[in-house]
Amino acid sequence: MIRNFFGITFYIFAGFFVYMICLLAFISAPELDEHTGKLMMLTAFSVPLIIFLFLGMLLYRGNNWKITTGTTLLSGTGLNLFVVITFICIQLTPELSKRDDIGSLLSFNDYLTGFITTSLVALLGAALFYRGRVPINKSRLD
Repeated sequence: MIRNFFGITFYIFAGFFVYMICLLAFISAPELDEHTGKLMMLTAFSVPLIIFLFLGMLLYRGNNWKITTGTTLLSGTGLNLFVVITFICIQLTPELSKRDDIGSLLSFNDYLTGFITTSLVALLGAALFYRGRVPINKSRLD
């Protein structure tokens, strides 16, 4: 019981880092080198993600690790898409675009990298979830 609790907790932490990686992929910071700086930043956030996923898989006594890992990846990308749509709506609001205090939202403009990263993580999560749900075909000789 305690083991499952900590396993689920680690999966939740991993989902948070999935969300952070996908969200950081949308940010374009001029002080970072365009490609290597962002890649190093995303790699740095991937390390805790991998650690928490591994700990979650190690501790959680679920039926299939593919389903829980796929659910974690899909949940993180789903939350990320909700926040991204919210940011885009805020940027498109004419009343807010006239204000000076939304300068931090101006760095949220690397849509290509963000959507590619989010799509790849979501596809990986969907593939894991699907592979965990579909039983492996056994020989028809049985």
